[in-house]
Amino acid sequence: MKSRQPKAPSLVPIEELAISRAFKAYDEDLYTNAWVRECSASRKEARHVVVEGSVFELVDLTETRYEKLDLSDVSLRKCDLANVAWDEFEARRVVFEGCRLLGAKFIEGVFKDVRFNDCHAQFAQMRYGTLAGAWFSACDLRDADFSGADLTGATFEECNLTGASFLNAKCGGVDIRSSSMERLQIGPTELRGLVVTPIQAIQLAAVFGLRVLNEFDDIDAAPIGGVGSES
Repeated sequence: MKSRQPKAPSLVPIEELAISRAFKAYDEDLYTNAWVRECSASRKEARHVVVEGSVFELVDLTETRYEKLDLSDVSLRKCDLANVAWDEFEARRVVFEGCRLLGAKFIEGVFKDVRFNDCHAQFAQMRYGTLAGAWFSACDLRDADFSGADLTGATFEECNLTGASFLNAKCGGVDIRSSSMERLQIGPTELRGLVVTPIQAIQLAAVFGLRVLNEFDDIDAAPIGGVGSES
């Protein structure tokens, strides 16, 4: 089973981008074809900022407060987005590469053709967001909150989902086969369409107290949530 890869950002050659050592976004600002490098915009606030066809590299965006930030065809590389609060955030054809997203809040965000590669996103909050088809690869998503989100068709490739919440999320076609999922918070409704390995299926069965036994196993010998003998 192969998932559809998100579309990559449409960017001009990087040498053609306008280099900037500052990101000073103000209300109603438009950034286009910029290469923002090695600067800090920490704790800045702005409303309705649009960024198109740009690259952000080694930019400190910690604790920024943006309302209606709109990113299209953007690559963020090794940026620090810890504890950001981006309300009504929209991202189209965006890649987060090696970014720090600790405690980032993208509540009700809209993500279309978005990819997260090697990101540290413990405690990130994406609840009630639209992340259909999103791709997470080698990400630390411990205790991340996807509750109520539309994750339809999303892929979690070699991610750490320990303690993450999928409660009340749409999980049809969500592939977590290569990811760890200890203490994953998920309900029976969210299991419909979730793509898992046989071992993960047994682990999920244990969460709901099911006892997986072979036909002739001793029903009193196997523990609750346990697995019967192979013979």
